[in-house]
Amino acid sequence: MRIAVNGTELYYRALGQGRPLILLHGNGESGRIFDQIVGPLARDYRVYAVDSRGHGQSSRGVPVDYRLMTQDIAQLIEELDLEKPALYGFSDGGIVGLMLASQYPDLLSCLAVSGANANQQGLRARWQLAYGVRAAFDPDPLAQMLARGPHITKQELGRIQIPVLATAGQYDAVREQHTRWLAQAIPGAQLAVVPGATHSSYIVHSKAIYGYLRDFLAECLQTAEGGDEA
Repeated sequence: MRIAVNGTELYYRALGQGRPLILLHGNGESGRIFDQIVGPLARDYRVYAVDSRGHGQSSRGVPVDYRLMTQDIAQLIEELDLEKPALYGFSDGGIVGLMLASQYPDLLSCLAVSGANANQQGLRARWQLAYGVRAAFDPDPLAQMLARGPHITKQELGRIQIPVLATAGQYDAVREQHTRWLAQAIPGAQLAVVPGATHSSYIVHSKAIYGYLRDFLAECLQTAEGGDEA
């Protein structure tokens, strides 16, 4: 399916029934990286696997940055009339999730992120170098965005008032201490470091992240429903 938002067109797949759950992929990928978990998640949720602008089957040749991508998802939620969706984002998708939860505090019910960094210093040194070298020779806007990185402050993270799960691989491109700092900056956030995992090994075409999401979302949404009833 396709939807026009924020001056671009996004492609998404929608599967299942139940509370809405949005899945956001990382840089240079598409919603297809979640092929191993979409089916299991769709047993309990209405899952929206979105291709970000400039990715997959969404519009190409459009401006790309984290601010625009955040606005895209906010408008997608509005246009699809999704009531308090949960969101799971990997890497750049996690960065967008953090910005969305900070800038639109009443939009989401729960947020899970994997391998997300709040700034470029959150990456291990070799990844900072690799992204910088690539951007010096590659004019692709996605490469340039990786080199610039996000700029999410501790104060902005502190504005997030929904339940959050932050995960990272033991050998992630994101420094473990940075993920711990990020989780500490978000009130009440949960943290999980996945043993033996790299940045993407437990997520891209993998079922390994499913158990973490299943348990977190069940607890988070049950709490949210209890609050709604109150």
